[in-house]
Amino acid sequence: MVIGVVGFAQAPRLRRPKLLSSGGVEATLEGSSDRIHRVDVSTNLIEWSPIQILGATNPIKAFRDPSPQTAARFYRAVEIPPGLRILRVSPRVGQSGDVVAIDGHFFVNTGAPTWRASVGGVDAEVLSAGPTHIEIRVPEGARTGPIQLGDRFGSVSSPQDFTALETVTARIEPQLGDPSKLAPRAFTSVCGFDG
Repeated sequence: MVIGVVGFAQAPRLRRPKLLSSGGVEATLEGSSDRIHRVDVSTNLIEWSPIQILGATNPIKAFRDPSPQTAARFYRAVEIPPGLRILRVSPRVGQSGDVVAIDGHFFVNTGAPTWRASVGGVDAEVLSAGPTHIEIRVPEGARTGPIQLGDRFGSVSSPQDFTALETVTARIEPQLGDPSKLAPRAFTSVCGFDG
């Protein structure tokens, strides 16, 4: 009978945290040199946002969060697979002209012009792009459906649909009563649009 031992890769660890004079935080990440790591931040230990991608270079990697520490902030390091991934879209409901923030791992900070985006299959404008955060503008005529991002290395879709709202403007003319006392009014309402 042969008994084997299965080994697990050691989880990445954040070590030696240091508060910077600017209010930011600096730390060291220790993990496998052949793996890619993402550092996330949270203020409540429930919702996490990615803030930095650390490539597969060596077992000890420097991490810096320049954001001033105005509230308690918690950090974690996770090992991630190569490739694009959308982790969160906020807000998940909006209308034409709204700005949508997309968190994930996109790796290369090559700027907005290299990214393509769409909302429900309608091309959207990319406003800014970085390794963990991309912002887009909801296009005119957007439809409910996934948000898609792509660059020369591939593409990815959001795990949940974005709900596109349509603005409807109606003018209601009064039918009864004294016309001098009833003035026409314009109403604007927002309603969901699903294909």
